[in-house]
Amino acid sequence: MKIIVLPKGMSEQLMNDKLGNIHSVSWDAVKLELKLIDKDFQIEEINIGKGADCIAILVLINTIAGVFLLGDRIDKGIEGWINIGKRIKSIFKKSDNVYLDLDAAKIYTIQHLANKSTLTSFEIIEESSIELDNLSVMLPDRDESDFTAKPFSIYILTMIVNDKNKIILSVRSDGKINELLNVDKDYPTPF
Repeated sequence: MKIIVLPKGMSEQLMNDKLGNIHSVSWDAVKLELKLIDKDFQIEEINIGKGADCIAILVLINTIAGVFLLGDRIDKGIEGWINIGKRIKSIFKKSDNVYLDLDAAKIYTIQHLANKSTLTSFEIIEESSIELDNLSVMLPDRDESDFTAKPFSIYILTMIVNDKNKIILSVRSDGKINELLNVDKDYPTPF
């Protein structure tokens, strides 16, 4: 799982100094949330600027990779996934910018669904990714398929929730979620 984060008020500091030399309350708060997700998370400074440099922090959370395979029904451990989603939401509140890869977006979506109703099970039955820009053209050190080359994406997730509803959500990598469809999974096509 990968997350790109720019903690509140650190943009100028990251442009002028290395992360290890910067002392920031907002970065400390973000690191605390990250440690609660994975105590061994790794960080790297990266440029996500288009035309002008914009230095941010890439966070790699290795304990959560390939989170939910397509077609896996999850009905155990949902509270744990919801809590990780809450930690990700908290990172948004402590940052100027956050971008999620597909795995992080799935977990963030679970938290979103749990806020709307009691969540007992879910199964992702279809997923797709629409990249809005690919930085590998400007930044040749990036592999065009890597998240750091395409942090600006929209993920479309189709899932069965609580063995009852078919829900389609668009999840932008910056955390904005829109519900595109929510119908009884056994109901005939709604249009």
